[in-house]
Amino acid sequence: FDIPRYVPRGPERFHATSLDHVKYADGERVAPWVIEAPVPAVSTQLEIRNLRFSRSEDGPTLDPAVISSGETLYVAGDLAGVQFRGDDVDVGIAFEVLGPDGSRVIDKPDFLEVKDSFVYHPPSFCVPLTAHLRLPSDAAKGAYRERYVVSDRFAGMSRTHELAFTLQ
Repeated sequence: FDIPRYVPRGPERFHATSLDHVKYADGERVAPWVIEAPVPAVSTQLEIRNLRFSRSEDGPTLDPAVISSGETLYVAGDLAGVQFRGDDVDVGIAFEVLGPDGSRVIDKPDFLEVKDSFVYHPPSFCVPLTAHLRLPSDAAKGAYRERYVVSDRFAGMSRTHELAFTLQ
């Protein structure tokens, strides 16, 4: 099983139970273990943190972010600082790409929605976000901006995050 990266470091327990329906027996096992990880960051406001470009999914950060025509650009970050109602979150993300002349090349107002329940949500809670972009082969060369508008519907607040890249 995967352990979310926002789980704090330290000692934990894995508790498993089983039931044998043939022999009508049950069992239980508790195994202690330790999470060894850096101290997770705590967000005090709605944000996409660690927003970065790469040339491949889970690839190294592309800095400076310069790509060639027809190349796919990957972006990743962590949605953090969301407001909970009970165990539920309700966040919408709009996405735009602005071209070298400032015009909208891509406009997706309903790009992504994070509307889910999370039983475990410590102060370091975050949701990993990934996306990719491939501009048309005839796209103008120059400086582009990706804009993400994150709206937390429970908190009634929005934040804008931008990343720049160059198409050569």
